[in-house]
Amino acid sequence: MKNPFSILFFIIIISSGCKNTEEYTRVPDVEIIELLKEGKVNFLKTLYTDQYGSPLTDSVRLLLNQGKMARDFYRDLNGDITQIRLTSITDDKILHEIRTRELQQNPFEDVDYVVIDCSEASLLYQRAFKRDQDARNGTVTNTIALDKLNRDTIFSVIDKCKWPTTKDDITAMWYIVQHGESEKMSYYYPQFKQMVKIDLLSPRLLAKMEDRMLMNNGFPQIYGTQIAPPHSFHEIKDARNVNKRRKEVGLDSIEITAREFGFEFKLEDYL
Repeated sequence: MKNPFSILFFIIIISSGCKNTEEYTRVPDVEIIELLKEGKVNFLKTLYTDQYGSPLTDSVRLLLNQGKMARDFYRDLNGDITQIRLTSITDDKILHEIRTRELQQNPFEDVDYVVIDCSEASLLYQRAFKRDQDARNGTVTNTIALDKLNRDTIFSVIDKCKWPTTKDDITAMWYIVQHGESEKMSYYYPQFKQMVKIDLLSPRLLAKMEDRMLMNNGFPQIYGTQIAPPHSFHEIKDARNVNKRRKEVGLDSIEITAREFGFEFKLEDYL
């Protein structure tokens, strides 16, 4: 697992005085994600402040470096993003903050986009899905090369064509993204969340994606879908009620899942 806070440490935090907060307007979450993906936010020119635009205290700076703060981006009167205000990282902000962290690293720069015929999109999804499953089942051995081929293909389809409209194709896409780098997964997460709302993706698959995003960034998982080798689960939030949450998204009990992986789930180990 990557260091969950490594992305934060390269940022230079300036602690000089702040301008009048009325000179700034907050950048909408959807817009900032796209700007980060395209590498259009210059962190060396941004001023970190508290939520009111005042200079950081040592205690707030420490919380930031521990990954316990969320960030809101602000534009000045010239339209430039020059201020980042820190707020408490509440449950409703965690996944957006994760996406913000991960998209700072230009995660799509390694994608080799290929020429795509959108009329063949469904066929390409299903071929990629078969390759993905062959790699996981041990049918083929060159998993790294296959995963690279799948990502290049699927991201090229997504980039040029509309999102698919069948559950089979959305599910195939989910497997390719889920088995790739978590930065790319974080970028597409809202679209998959929307697919659940219109019944084109199983809620249990979205639960696995959310758990992986949380685990990779040092947060407790929600549904207990991520295993911590050799014989335990990654930290689980509110473990007493994990089976209730699992049932809501169509997952078996956590006890059954543990036995499938060769160990027993003991609640006291996760409290």
